[in-house]
Amino acid sequence: DEQGREHRVGGFGLEFGDECSGADLGREGLRRVFQARDGIIPPTQLTGLFVERSGCADVEELFLGMYRGEIEPRYLEPMAQLVSLAACQGDPAACELLEHGGRYLGAMVNAVARRLAPGDEPFDVVMAGTVLKTESPVLRGAMKLTVHKEFPLARFAFPEFEPVVGAFLFGVELDAPLGPGFYEVLANDL
Repeated sequence: DEQGREHRVGGFGLEFGDECSGADLGREGLRRVFQARDGIIPPTQLTGLFVERSGCADVEELFLGMYRGEIEPRYLEPMAQLVSLAACQGDPAACELLEHGGRYLGAMVNAVARRLAPGDEPFDVVMAGTVLKTESPVLRGAMKLTVHKEFPLARFAFPEFEPVVGAFLFGVELDAPLGPGFYEVLANDL
């Protein structure tokens, strides 16, 4: 914050309670495919998307290939992309996954904001990361709603540059300070 205080929540992985990474959404999407196969949940458009990505003829071939270890989940990456695509098509299973993820990310923002931005002061939430750039607005919408319930003045924006550009800039700054003209050139080139 403006006083230099920092606070962090999450970012340490699933085993530490994190949710809603791209890998997590993909795994959950694959789980829904097999839940639909078993009749636990209604049919989902995720099935066709995952079957197509796998190159299998149908969900049974995908199931048996994975069960026998012939198909590994990593061969289906990026699976979160499939969840987003299904959500864009209105698939209830995919939308539920993204809504849950958005509420979780919103809760993470709120946990930080309670520490660093208590009160009625506006603050910016910069949405960086692949799950926030998905085609479907479901995740972002659920996140914003969760944050605005507690912090109605929060403002949401995307970063001007991808995070990898920040790493590049740190490296360049090791050699020489960057002037204002550098950022203008960078913005035009990117």
